[in-house]
Amino acid sequence: MGRFDNYKFHCSSLGEIMTDARSGKADGLGETCKKHLLECWIDETYGRKQNIENRYIQKGLMVEESGITLLSRLKKQFFVKNEQTFENEFIIGTPDIITADMVRDIKSSWDIYTFYMVLYKPVNKHYEYQLRGYMDLTGRDISSVDYVLIDTPEPIISQRRRKLMYDMGVTDDNARAYGEACAEIDRISLYGDIPNEKRHIGMEFKASPEIIGKVYQRVKECREFLNSLS
Repeated sequence: MGRFDNYKFHCSSLGEIMTDARSGKADGLGETCKKHLLECWIDETYGRKQNIENRYIQKGLMVEESGITLLSRLKKQFFVKNEQTFENEFIIGTPDIITADMVRDIKSSWDIYTFYMVLYKPVNKHYEYQLRGYMDLTGRDISSVDYVLIDTPEPIISQRRRKLMYDMGVTDDNARAYGEACAEIDRISLYGDIPNEKRHIGMEFKASPEIIGKVYQRVKECREFLNSLS
């Protein structure tokens, strides 16, 4: 029996393991998939976890409750943050919001440009697979990825101002230009002038036994790959 025969993948990583190899490759696992599997193997084998820290994740964590509040107001339904983790023999995950008939996941956009860009981009497959995992774990047939546009928290705005001050080498000669640039940072970071209904974009998915079946088959293939590294 292999060490990874019962390894469970987080729903947030399903989009990575579902990437396929270029035609002609023997095992069918894409390079993105293999890279993620190597990270999983290192984590399990040596207790090292690769930390991914960036301003987008920082803002998302800081405004999570604000995003849920905005969605509650728009849907006229009181949503609360789910704290329960669900798992089956293949996957594990903690959805943001669970209601009687659906599961929701909040995605806080970095700024107004990345927020509205989702209207013109293909559906994010990582988010879709994440929600398909959540649906199967919770027994819901409908899910929604809810993009929200939330004010950037003051600590992040202050970080951007300090960086700008350093980059500009602020002196009396360019203090006015620095002040104007800070005003632009505020304008691109705060959205109180935009109606709430213009600060949410939702995309729904319906459960698909066929697709989730392919996910679980890929999990088995990934376990075999992990065992081959041991």
